[in-house]
Amino acid sequence: MNENTTNLPEKRKIEILLFCVLFFSAAYFNQYVDYDNTFSRYFMISAIVDHKTLNIDKYKDNTIDKSFYEGHYYSNKAIGAPLLGVPVYWLMRCLKPGENPRPLTRTDRFLIRLITTSIPFALLGVVLFRTACFFGAGLMQGIWMVIAYSFGSIALSHAGQFSGHQMAASFSFFSFAILFMLNKKKNNNKFYMHCMAFLAGLFAGLGALADYTAMFLALVLTIYLICLRLHRNIIIFFLTGGAICVLCLGVYNYTCFDSVFSFSYSHLTHAEFKEGASSGLLGVSLPDPLALMLLLFSPARGLFFIMPVFIFSIIGFTKLWKKDDLKREAVLLSVIVIGYLCINAGFYGWHGGWTFGPRYLVPMLPFLALPMIFVPFRNPWFFLLLGISVFQVLLAVVGIPHTPEKIFNPIFEIILPLMAYGYTAKNFGHLLGLKGFLSVTPFFVIIIYALTIVLRTKSAEEDKKDVPRSWKILMGTWALMIMIMLAVVHTTPSKVVHYYRGRILMTAAKQIRSIHLLKMSLLENKLAKTDNVEE
Repeated sequence: MNENTTNLPEKRKIEILLFCVLFFSAAYFNQYVDYDNTFSRYFMISAIVDHKTLNIDKYKDNTIDKSFYEGHYYSNKAIGAPLLGVPVYWLMRCLKPGENPRPLTRTDRFLIRLITTSIPFALLGVVLFRTACFFGAGLMQGIWMVIAYSFGSIALSHAGQFSGHQMAASFSFFSFAILFMLNKKKNNNKFYMHCMAFLAGLFAGLGALADYTAMFLALVLTIYLICLRLHRNIIIFFLTGGAICVLCLGVYNYTCFDSVFSFSYSHLTHAEFKEGASSGLLGVSLPDPLALMLLLFSPARGLFFIMPVFIFSIIGFTKLWKKDDLKREAVLLSVIVIGYLCINAGFYGWHGGWTFGPRYLVPMLPFLALPMIFVPFRNPWFFLLLGISVFQVLLAVVGIPHTPEKIFNPIFEIILPLMAYGYTAKNFGHLLGLKGFLSVTPFFVIIIYALTIVLRTKSAEEDKKDVPRSWKILMGTWALMIMIMLAVVHTTPSKVVHYYRGRILMTAAKQIRSIHLLKMSLLENKLAKTDNVEE
């Protein structure tokens, strides 16, 4: 279906509903505990707003994610997320004149994350759907692709974290969508074209600032724009938008580390991080085949294990490459996916530390999801793989998305046992007085009802072709393998699992002052015999 022939009122209704569903999904849950990865970014925001400085000296004892230079400590994280969070936090402070509450309360952190990360995530769903229509997808194909990406990938988990990864995914894809539409939907209004090109460059730059690996995305998008052979003024305005972000990064680096080319990752304080970052380019070397295999297929970090619905993206790529009018886009998406896999597999900390799934791949996931639109969805195989994906992702969202890298089977060794102890994310159901699993009931009722309305869309032009038999065999076999591996894979020795359960429960008990979680932590620590576990 062509963008120009789409029923626009119906399309706009779908986009509004998608935005509301995705925003509600990202806002409903809020993790009790923030770890170093997010706290380091929050500390930078507080340092700028509350203390009028870029260093985090006042918080140096509260995180290991920091850098040290010339007597001062700094956040070692990419600066994009904190910079976008600064005006939000500043406004919140201005709305409380005369008060001096402790900085960065849980409410402060929730609102900062909601505005800077969750809203772009919801907008990304709309942009993905609109881009799918420009690619020639039917309405239902576009809707199911957005559902698969939003609920069947760890994008949903990271939409609820102030980690920068989902922010990079959103802004980078916004940039691509604008460039693609500028090329496909010609407009004689030069002012409009120049403004959109500037915005595309700014979005590409913001994505790179939010997650430095997205500099790769910005570079690929720049080459893509040049290959489109649009007017040179569009290229100039795109580069101007990106240059603003480059300037911000250069000023920050020079102010903190005396050189525009000196990044925070060059001055790490944690010994393990410092040693790893010293190899290759900021810790990135040639891809490790074992790391790549684990990034694709392991229960803890595997792209196709945790999110097997993306197998449909691979099938989609085979069809995308056959479309002559989308050759440039086929190359772009392929380069992004392969490039990110190689970068992640070549990074010394490829596993991402305490996380569920391959978090460093989050910025490229919307680009991987888009080719799904070329595969027919009306078959049980898609719903089987989507169901497995949604099951695993939602467990991490409802429970805990911070699982240690030494745990081989996070769902059955960390997430479900902690949920059984009563550890779930803070959610709006709790505000209604609901406890335990009942607290997530309103979420599922509202989401299912809203998606039912969206899926009532009638689209007679769907692809009637079926998935090739060879792919059906592959998908069926892999779905069976996932179930078997979830049942048999476990971490050895078992005391390591008990140790980390106890550690997570203790951290949560301290932050939310829970006697029950404290008791459960002591029980797990007793089982672990902590002194015998090498951390």
